[in-house]
Amino acid sequence: MRIEEVLTEADKQGWLGKAWDTVLHGRKDPLVPWVRKHIRSKGTQWIYRNVDKQFPKRYVKSDVKSAIGQILGTGA
Repeated sequence: MRIEEVLTEADKQGWLGKAWDTVLHGRKDPLVPWVRKHIRSKGTQWIYRNVDKQFPKRYVKSDVKSAIGQILGTGA
C-alpha cells in the first residue's frame, strides 16, 4: 500500500491529511495573498497589528513573519 493511500484512508480531513497536502502542494491559506496586497502600501507593522482583525485567532506571529519573508525574498 502506498503512503498516499494510507494517509487518505486513515485521515481524510484530519490534521495528518492536511499536513500531507501542505507538503505535497504547499500552503493554500489566504495569508500570503493578503500580506502581498498590503506589504508595500501599509508596511509590516500594520500587517502585524491587523492580522488578527482580518483572520481572528488563526495565525501567530511566526506565521506572519514567514509570509512576509516569503514575499520579500528573505526566506525567513
